[in-house]
Amino acid sequence: MSRKQGQEQLSEAEQKYRTLVEQIPGVVYVSPINNTTKEAYISPQLQQLLGIAPEDWNFGFFKSWLDFTHSDDRDRFWQAVNTTIDTGEPLSVEYRMIRCDSRTIWVRNQANLVLCADGQTQLLQGLVFDISEHKQAEVALQESEARYRAILENQTELIARCLPDGTITYVNEAFCRFFGLKREEIIAQHYEPLVFEEDRERVFNLVNSISLENPVITLENRAITCQGIRWTQWIVRGIFDDQGMIVKLQYIAKQQGRDRVHAVCVVTPS
Repeated sequence: MSRKQGQEQLSEAEQKYRTLVEQIPGVVYVSPINNTTKEAYISPQLQQLLGIAPEDWNFGFFKSWLDFTHSDDRDRFWQAVNTTIDTGEPLSVEYRMIRCDSRTIWVRNQANLVLCADGQTQLLQGLVFDISEHKQAEVALQESEARYRAILENQTELIARCLPDGTITYVNEAFCRFFGLKREEIIAQHYEPLVFEEDRERVFNLVNSISLENPVITLENRAITCQGIRWTQWIVRGIFDDQGMIVKLQYIAKQQGRDRVHAVCVVTPS
């Protein structure tokens, strides 16, 4: 093979590579970690991500990239890059960027540190993609959970969540007051110590009887509270996944007089 043929094949291979790269739904980049722009590359998706044409991009990559990174996130982004350079560990960081139209977006930047063909120049080869919709959904979920928790905390009913194996993952303040325990003394513990010993086997058997055919049960048992032994009544509802496996048990407790408590409990996986 002649040198000319070799160069033509190399050029053809590079063209195929660029064609594939430019179909990826994110910005592909190659950035030397020194000041040289040799081997630097950024894909045309930059136009869609930041509103910048690749031909207008300054290939002093990090300087340019920081110019478009949200001021509150620059230090965190740069620290993550330096950690990758120092340790060789893959880069994976989420942060905000400011587009040319002043709109703020969230991106995820993932890259690996590689050695250039010259055996000396280190490069970051990476992919940056827009995760704004994911972040918006995440924020909406957090706000929804915060509102839900606020509602639960303001209830006079005793409310708890547990895993199907009985491990408690959440209790509200009314529950803590009723049992005379701090939240940190209850979370991640089994509910068994709260049930009067002579009633435990019956309680376990009834809860274990919940199935798709029998998703709701009512049980009464004595509980060990800060006011001594109290009778409680529980309505327990099973929640199932698509395979019919139980993943949640729901409960809430409402006091009925001095000696008895009516309860419905909520038990969910963490």
